[in-house]
Amino acid sequence: MHSKEHPIPWFSPDYTPKFFNLDPETEEKVVLISTKVTGVFEAAINNQCNENICVVPNFENPLQSKEIQGAFLSWGTLIRKCAAAYLDVETNELSVNYFLRGKDETETEIRPAIYLIENLENGAGYTNHLGSMNDKEKYKAFIEPLLKGGEVYEKLTSDSHKNKCDCSCYDCLRDYYNQQSHSILNWRLGLDLAHISADEKFIPQYTTGYWKNVVDTCLKGYKHENPTATTKEENGIIYVETNEMKFSLIHPLWSKNYIESKINVNVYPTVFITQFLRNFGKDVIVNK
Repeated sequence: MHSKEHPIPWFSPDYTPKFFNLDPETEEKVVLISTKVTGVFEAAINNQCNENICVVPNFENPLQSKEIQGAFLSWGTLIRKCAAAYLDVETNELSVNYFLRGKDETETEIRPAIYLIENLENGAGYTNHLGSMNDKEKYKAFIEPLLKGGEVYEKLTSDSHKNKCDCSCYDCLRDYYNQQSHSILNWRLGLDLAHISADEKFIPQYTTGYWKNVVDTCLKGYKHENPTATTKEENGIIYVETNEMKFSLIHPLWSKNYIESKINVNVYPTVFITQFLRNFGKDVIVNK
C-alpha cells in the first residue's frame, strides 16, 4: 500500500508521473536541443588539383559516396590525433565529423571536408589557435606527422599494427564516440588523403607500401575459399576471375578517367579494394 506519506517510487511499474500526457490520441513528439558556443576548425582538399584522383562523392553511386565519407572521417581522425599531440591535450577533447561544403561564388562544385570542434562547453580556444597558425606551422602539425618518418605514420605502419589491423581498430581510429562509423573507417585511406594534401601529384596505389601486406593476405584467403579463383596484377591493377564472375580492384580515390585509362570496365567491372578487404572477398558488389 502507498500513501501520501509513502508515495509510489519512480521505479515502480505503478508510478505515473504528474503532468504527463498519456493519451495516445493527443500526445505529440518533440525534439529537445541544446546549444553551446565553441570553435570550429575545418580542413579540406583541393579536388581540382589532380585529374587522376576524385575526392568528390558521386551521389549516383552510393558505394563511392560512402567510401569518400570513410576516407575523410579517417583522415579527420588522424588530424585530430595530430592536433591533440600539438596542443598536448587528450583526443577526446576534440570531436571530428564530415560534411559537404556547397557551391557558392568561390566554389564551383561540392567540396568534402572535415571539421574539429571542442567538447568543452564554451570552448577552450583550441580550434581558434589551430586556425590562426600559418601554413608552415599547419604543415608541421597536421601533414608532417602523417608522412613517412612522422610519428603517427610510423606507428600506423609498424609491423605490430599494420599486420593485425585490416581497416581500423581501437589502437588507431576507433573509439566509443565514433561507433556508427567503425565499418567505414580505414587508416590506409586516411594516410592516402594525407599524402594527397601534401603532394598534388600523388596517386594512391593499393599494390605497394602500407596497402600491400593486407591486400596480399586477403587475396590469399579469397583464393583459398574460392579454389577456381585466379588473380593477376598488371600496371598496379589486380584482376580476379572465378567460374562465376570476373572483376578488377580499384582504389576509391581514383577518378573515372584514371580508371578507364587503365581498365576495360566492360570486361572487368570494378570493385573497391576497401569493400573487398572489409568483406574478405565475400559478396562483392561491382560498381555500375
